[in-house]
Amino acid sequence: MDAISRSGSHARSPIPVGRALRKVGQDIRDARRRRRIPVAILAERASISRMTLHKVEKGEPGVSVGAYATVLFVLGMVERLADLADPKNDAVGLALEEERLPQRIRRSRREMPLEKVGTAMACLTREFRSDRPLIEHKLSTDGLDVFVELYGRLINASRESRLAIRRALEAHLRRIEWDEHGRVARLYPFTRALEFDEPRVVVIDPRVAFGCPVIAGTNIPTAIVAQRWKGGEPIEELARDYGRQTLEIEEALRCERAA
Repeated sequence: MDAISRSGSHARSPIPVGRALRKVGQDIRDARRRRRIPVAILAERASISRMTLHKVEKGEPGVSVGAYATVLFVLGMVERLADLADPKNDAVGLALEEERLPQRIRRSRREMPLEKVGTAMACLTREFRSDRPLIEHKLSTDGLDVFVELYGRLINASRESRLAIRRALEAHLRRIEWDEHGRVARLYPFTRALEFDEPRVVVIDPRVAFGCPVIAGTNIPTAIVAQRWKGGEPIEELARDYGRQTLEIEEALRCERAA
């Protein structure tokens, strides 16, 4: 009776499911043969019976997912199992998620590869532990990649990983100086869009110019430099007048444009 019940259950499996399982079983069998592993040896390594392994290689639906996974592990192919429901492969889910995207993302998504959106969603879910990352984070795109804003900086979520986000955080921390009491003494703000190793030319120090950004080592506010430049004074002339390098004047102007 139990066998009849199980058989009936198998018969009700959708045809595409049976076809997919048979292909998985055939691929497992072919992988075993390419490795020249006898049935008995593979079954022993997977801690299953030879009959169960036979069913796995036939793609029978009554075999547990754990048995399939263990056999794949022994064959060195288990990482493929982890990608089965990966967001970047979920075309339907991505399409539904896209309907809830901000308009600026949805408009550019038409020309953006689907896997880029999937990779970005997986990255944001993993790094920020977000259930709906494309809705909960401030995103932008250039039509090729998805960027997430992190502490005022843009991180390429469709390419970058945990290492890149950690590098971004470390880059921000390196631009902070602390006093002997462990309090923030001064901050060197970023003035360029996506350069973590940019020079520390502009500084914010609460003891200098009432905490307004100034050129490091001086009390020259970047806002005043920008006003003079907008008034028509060339960068070279401003550099001579303040006794500073051209690079410092340019960084002061970048700081004001980024503000």
